[in-house]
Amino acid sequence: MPLIKEKEIINVISDDDKNNLVNIFNAYFEDILHDESITFTESVTNNMLIGYAYNLLEYSDLWDEIIMKNMQIIRDEISKNKLGKEVFPDPNLVNTAYSIFFVWKNTNYFKKFVYSFNDYIVDLTNTYIQYFYENKKNIGYNFFSLSSGLSGIGNYLLGFEGEYQAVIEEILKILVFITDEETGNTSRITKQIDIFENHLDFGLRNGIGGFLLVMVKAYNNNIVIPGQKKAMHSIIHTYQQYVVYINNTTYWPGVLKLDSQIDLKDAGNTKETWAYGALAIGRILYLAGQSVQDNDLIDWASNIMQNKSRMFPNEFGVMNASLFNGYSGLLSIFDAIHRNDSSIEYCNMSNELLKKIINLCIKDPQPTFKLKNILLVSERITEVETFDDYTLGEGNTGIILSLVSTFSTAKQILHPYLGIS
Repeated sequence: MPLIKEKEIINVISDDDKNNLVNIFNAYFEDILHDESITFTESVTNNMLIGYAYNLLEYSDLWDEIIMKNMQIIRDEISKNKLGKEVFPDPNLVNTAYSIFFVWKNTNYFKKFVYSFNDYIVDLTNTYIQYFYENKKNIGYNFFSLSSGLSGIGNYLLGFEGEYQAVIEEILKILVFITDEETGNTSRITKQIDIFENHLDFGLRNGIGGFLLVMVKAYNNNIVIPGQKKAMHSIIHTYQQYVVYINNTTYWPGVLKLDSQIDLKDAGNTKETWAYGALAIGRILYLAGQSVQDNDLIDWASNIMQNKSRMFPNEFGVMNASLFNGYSGLLSIFDAIHRNDSSIEYCNMSNELLKKIINLCIKDPQPTFKLKNILLVSERITEVETFDDYTLGEGNTGIILSLVSTFSTAKQILHPYLGIS
């Protein structure tokens, strides 16, 4: 039975692609509807997707029932004191927060639960902050991750404007400290963004891009602490210092060992992903330029993004459709850009990426996408094809979310999660 309201699917140029997309949505939501063995992780990701697409779906009573069941699983997990109780940020914490938030935003259900869970997050974050100051010499990069760590928590709480200013300021103090503390002749930023000393991570997910994004969003919300603006400019300057041009196209290293003898041009990461690509970095620099009213930075970032929109998807160097490391992450970024800039290139690129994603879809025996996991086998990095990953960042849920976000009338609340608006 049709579950998606076809009239709510928009911005698809080809009728064939639109029909294929509607069929993918119907098959995927049908699979969710009949899945009776739900784990905690599935309850989080399914509610995130159902909540996001709620106003596009037929039979709201059925979806209300599923949402309620999933929410009870989430409540039970929290009540067992399992979620986030370690001193290190729980990777599930940020996604759980957004899952509840998406449901609330589109259904008006669970407002009280949202704010109760926010208080829970604030309490946990204060524990993480204390742990940082007690162990700041030996903390790995993912402690600060935009997808799961302190940056991600700050990014989420900033979605409530100034309601959580006190804890956001404490997160900002850590980001400023890491960026600007001098250790010898270099900034602390070169020691704390990666597990290994003297490495610099340029990415949005785990690197200085995520730091900059949180500081920019806070700045836009008038949450400003001493040293914040200087730290923002320090990161911007770092991107300007380490930019790489290959065939007249802009790139940055992924993770760069600063004392290595490798030529900077040879260190350029030509793989375009949300997590590490130059397109994502260009988007963050654009948002930063707007925030500090730097027209030169805005122009530079705009040129980077326009250049990427004129490439062929095969030139992006990605092999799957995932949100963090594949085509759907790029799709979301181009969609975010297009909402600020109506240039036809961005709309065309979104549709080209849609074709790529559709071609990676398999409908039998259940709807899924061809994915690749990177594994270390016998000390060699090996890509293994998989079909049963339903996680947000690397699997099917994130792909469907990106498609719903880009090609429907759903309220746009995915881009803030990704830090691209």
